[in-house]
This record gives sequence, structure tokens and C-alpha cells, in this order.
Amino acid sequence: MSSTSNKRFLLAVPRARAVLLGCALVVGLAFLMPYVNLGLRKYDWAFRPLPTGPVFVLVLLIWPVNTLLRRRSSSWAFTGPELLLVYAMMAICAGLAYEGLWGYALYYSVYPFYGATPGNRYAELFIPYLPVWLVVPQTAAVQGFFHGAPTWSWRLWLTPILGWSAFALSLYLFLFCLGAVVRRDWIESERLSFPLAAIPVELAEGDRPSVRSRAFRNPYLWLGAALPLCQSLLQMGHAIAPAVPYSRLFFPLGHWFTNRGAVRGIRSPARRPTSASTRSASSAWFRSRSRSASGSSSC
Repeated sequence: MSSTSNKRFLLAVPRARAVLLGCALVVGLAFLMPYVNLGLRKYDWAFRPLPTGPVFVLVLLIWPVNTLLRRRSSSWAFTGPELLLVYAMMAICAGLAYEGLWGYALYYSVYPFYGATPGNRYAELFIPYLPVWLVVPQTAAVQGFFHGAPTWSWRLWLTPILGWSAFALSLYLFLFCLGAVVRRDWIESERLSFPLAAIPVELAEGDRPSVRSRAFRNPYLWLGAALPLCQSLLQMGHAIAPAVPYSRLFFPLGHWFTNRGAVRGIRSPARRPTSASTRSASSAWFRSRSRSASGSSSC
């Protein structure tokens, strides 16, 4: 291999500080996402086709952070591939903290025991076939998850957490391998455009992206981002302070279709305890954890 090839390969390798920054941001988002969803009970910053939180952090890294680092010294600034690496780490891992995995995994670890009644016969038809390393059958832990508890026993949750973590790691490893198998056909043969990846790629374009990059000088970028940004800021402000005015973009239509047979050929899907019940149960758990943490800190 020639020296030129070696130099190009070395330039493509991200520096250690980019990996460390990505790990720190992943941990920060892992704590922030459950708080925004469960503590404020508003807005999901991670589990979206285009994850809002990672894109927002990427803009902050390019605009104030990388611009200041570039003015100080060009070698201090993060390169475009390094910023994309940080974004990919956040986009992949941030959603796992809530709706991507743990928002449902913790809930389904205890719900079969909480929802078991003589009528549904969960105890004899369903529960005996559950893997013991994915559930928490203890009554105190089940009731504490849904109604809150003064104390919390991590010992009871250690095995399910490790079990779900192993499952998630295996699933993601399979998906990465599957992506590696189809990469050449999708990218080189079919030339798919990947529109959801176009925005972060455009933002991180260049050797040392900054506020002077071509993407930030495009007026259509600011025009397209203005309306959803204002709506998101109002939504977050309303979640923190209800006095902030808020116009919701979701309008329920269920009251218009009270008769299940009104629309022929359309069958209502079976309800599953995910949205309201999952959120309320997880919120009770989150609030109990917050109270216990504040009590221990005051002591």
C-alpha cells in the first residue's frame, strides 16, 4: 500500500475525542429522553423517523461549538465524518432509552402479573411460558412499578435488565450485519437516496463544518426549519409552564366514528396497552425514583 493510501486511510479514522463525545452525548440523551417523556409527559426527541434530539445536538455542535473551535485552531475543530459519527451514535442509541426499547421492555416485564385476573386466565395460559429472565414476578416490584414505592430494589430488576440488554444487543448486531449485506446493492446498484440521512450529511458537509458551511447559508433550510422549530419550542414551553400558549397539531377523530360498522371494510385494530397505560405506569415509576433521589440527596 502506498503512502498516499495510508494517509487517506488515517484521515478517515475518527479521533478518540469524537468517540468520547459521542458516548457522553448518548449517556446524556439516555437520561434526558425519559425525563422529557415521563417527567414532562411531552414530546419525543429520539424515536422519530428523523430524530429531533440528535439533529438538534448536531446543529449545536456545528454552529457554536465547531465554529468557535475553528476560529481558535483549525485542527481543534471536528471534521465532517467525526460529526456524522457522533450523530449516528446518538440517533441509534438515544431511542433505546424510551420508545426504542426500555419504555416497553420494563412495562412488559411486570404487566402480565399486574393485569392477570381470573377472567383472562393469564396465570395459567400465558405467564407459565414467559422467560423467567425477562420478567419481574415479585408482587412488591409489580405494585411499586405501577403505583410507586418508597424504596426500590434494583436486585429484582437486574436479571430482566441484563436479559433485555442482551436481546437488544443481539437484535442490533443482526440489523448491522443485514445492513452490511445489502449495502452494496442498495448504494452502488440501486443508488437509493436515503432522504432521512440527507439532512445530517448536508449539515456536516466539508472538512471542518461551521456556521459558514453551504447548508447554513441556504435560506430554504431556515424557512423549512422555522415552523416546526417554533411549534416544538411552544410545545416544550407549554410542558414546562402551562401558561405558555400552545396549538396542538394532533386532532382526535374518534368521536366522529362512534359506530364500528360505519366504515365498511375497515376493522378496528385490537387495543394494546402501550400509549396511555404505558406512559402512566412509567410516569409513576419515574416520579417515585425522583422522590427517592431527592430524599437521599437532602439527607
